[in-house]
Amino acid sequence: MSPRLLGVALLGACSLPDPTFRASPDGAAGDDDGRVDPLQHVLAIEVSTPAVDLDEGATVDFTVWLSQAPGAPLEVDLASAAPDLGLSTQKLFFDASNFGLPQTVTISAATDDDTETEVDEITLAGAGVETVKVGATIHDTDKLTLVVDQTDAMTVTEGTSTEVHVHLASRPPGDVEVTAMLAGGPITIDPPAHVFHSDDYASDVTFTLSAAIDADAADQSQLLTFGIAGGDQRLITVLADDRDTLAISASPTSITHLREGDSVTLNITLTRQPTAPVTVKVETTTGKVQLGSGAVTFLTTGNDYMVAHPVTITAPIDTNTSPETDAIKLSVVAGAADVTPVSISVQIDDRDTQAIQTTVTNSLTVVERASAPFGVTLKFAPTGTFTVNLASADPSIVTVASSTGANFLTFTAANYNDPAAHQVVVSGANDNNLITNSTSITLTSGTLQTSVAVDVTDADQQAFVLTPATPLSIPEGGKGQFTLALKFQPTAAVHIVLSSTSAALPVFPAAVDFSTTNWQTAVPIEVRTMVDSNNVGETGTISVTSAPIPSASLAATMIDATQINSYGWPDQLATTYSILQGQIFAFPVTVPTSSLDSFGVLVPTAAGEFRMALYQNVSGRPGLKVAGAEFGPRPLSNGTTITDISDVQIPAGTYWIAIRVGATTGIGAGDASQIGMQCLRNTDIVNLITDWPADFGPSSCNPAGALFNLWITTYHQ
Repeated sequence: MSPRLLGVALLGACSLPDPTFRASPDGAAGDDDGRVDPLQHVLAIEVSTPAVDLDEGATVDFTVWLSQAPGAPLEVDLASAAPDLGLSTQKLFFDASNFGLPQTVTISAATDDDTETEVDEITLAGAGVETVKVGATIHDTDKLTLVVDQTDAMTVTEGTSTEVHVHLASRPPGDVEVTAMLAGGPITIDPPAHVFHSDDYASDVTFTLSAAIDADAADQSQLLTFGIAGGDQRLITVLADDRDTLAISASPTSITHLREGDSVTLNITLTRQPTAPVTVKVETTTGKVQLGSGAVTFLTTGNDYMVAHPVTITAPIDTNTSPETDAIKLSVVAGAADVTPVSISVQIDDRDTQAIQTTVTNSLTVVERASAPFGVTLKFAPTGTFTVNLASADPSIVTVASSTGANFLTFTAANYNDPAAHQVVVSGANDNNLITNSTSITLTSGTLQTSVAVDVTDADQQAFVLTPATPLSIPEGGKGQFTLALKFQPTAAVHIVLSSTSAALPVFPAAVDFSTTNWQTAVPIEVRTMVDSNNVGETGTISVTSAPIPSASLAATMIDATQINSYGWPDQLATTYSILQGQIFAFPVTVPTSSLDSFGVLVPTAAGEFRMALYQNVSGRPGLKVAGAEFGPRPLSNGTTITDISDVQIPAGTYWIAIRVGATTGIGAGDASQIGMQCLRNTDIVNLITDWPADFGPSSCNPAGALFNLWITTYHQ
């Protein structure tokens, strides 16, 4: 109990005056010294703290209670105008039973993208009480840091520029200047500084590093510093990669698509001024191209090393249609040592344009699910093996292959114009409509392509659509479902009959009608099962028929989930006990919710008739008979006798199995190690024809009696 509540309790119990000084409320009568009558305390909202401090992303608690019991239940509303400040509740409720019990309010501070500390407040207001405010200071944990897209080392090649992108990781409270400083060296940076504002702090600013061309061949390193005054700094080592190394430079670096009969100019330069005249040898690797010059020489005077020395490269006309390749090798043969040779690849395009031709005049017609061939030739003899790839523009309409089953044709100079040696087989695909579809076949080799238009005549037949079309597995007592529709739109109404080969798996509905407008609308079909007392599954076939549409069928299986259990003592016990005519013995068994199916008894030697019944348990003794859980006189058999009854639903619990006989009978019984609760009815019923009593009646029970070979069999799902 809080001190305030303790004081109130003592005042009521002992009639002691409250010594607390409080200011009188407006209009309230008070003593001259400002002391307020204890019976006239002011109802007020009390808080555990006037202000809280928390970090961004954290939470803090404070508690709220009332100064005294309110005259009526009081609702206190909590609110904060700050969007970054969250409250665990917006309302607190007090009445006379809980006014002094502190209620906890959790304040949570959201994370933001700035670095500023924020000051907010929470107001607590209720009808008839003065509003209370709790201050909240949110300390921002974000630090003003730089985000630079370069690591701690980078390279700028002489004569080139490289960019570095910089922005701030958090929104600054005001303008922030980021400076870029480079130690002495050949590299410069622009701009030297940039001012970020609160609205563009996250936008990358590009700083460009440039390495000037100098006369030496040495690499140099400089330290680049990005920094915020008094804050974060990022250091990057920048290497000025000097290009002043003597090497051969050629433009273009490769020659592509040089058409047969055409020429192109190869311009050769050196990367630095040589100290002696340098001769560069120009030669071909395979001789497929012709060179305008076999060598070029660079002088030491002026900027001759930077002046392009042209060499004409010509692709001569040949007699084949194949593209060819060559390579031009440039190497220094005089004036300098250890200069790496340069290789210029050359691709020659033959001007004799090859073409793929077919024996199809306009278009090819093929029947759905059938095939049609055509032949293919080349316009020119190839110089080697020539492959033409085959493809269908829409494989759902037609598929294509060579007569050997491959997806390509191979031509040589010996058979390029023989269509019989290059047969293409087009096959019409099976679709779900009844119309003629059109598409095309493409024959492709590199950049060459020829198309053949194909029309597919439809050969579809109406069919049933069963979804799913897989066998149904249905739990006992449940139902399985599939849907039925037509594959194509009919020309008239269709009446469909559904049937099942198994009475245990009936189908509903037994008939479905489709019109020319609803043929696509899937109709749900159910296959239902009944619960039985065995655990044997049932199988059947669901047939769907409507001439002349081909019949459809679906296999269905009932998964029998019945659990059959015996409760009692069905296994042969060690000894035998003689039951006298008229005696009624009962033994308890505990069963789950289930259906009672049969009674069982085991006697070594049969003797006359017997009756069995099931009684409810009342305080550990047999009570009322379970309705229907009995049977009339039945003959005993040597060994095991099992008697079925009409199934009786019994809830989970303890029951008593009772037995009586028409003549003295020896029944299987337990020895000293097989004992349990046994009850004998105090009053015998000598005549076996007499029905079982509704109430077992008074009985003598022995917790250490011999068990009998009695049991019941139940089943449940």
